Amino acid sequence: MQSKHIRLVCHYFHFMFVVLLTKARTSIKWRMEVDGIFQWRNFMRFTY
Repeated sequence: MQSKHIRLVCHYFHFMFVVLLTKARTSIKWRMEVDGIFQWRNFMRFTY
């Protein structure tokens, strides 16, 4: 049950990451947004 929940969360965050990436491509400061997302993902990896 726990592993299935984590897999669902990973899929959801991956989907959000793709959506944010496509949105950030049209943005001027997309580089900063991508850097922030990668830092946040590293933080989440350390938390789990």
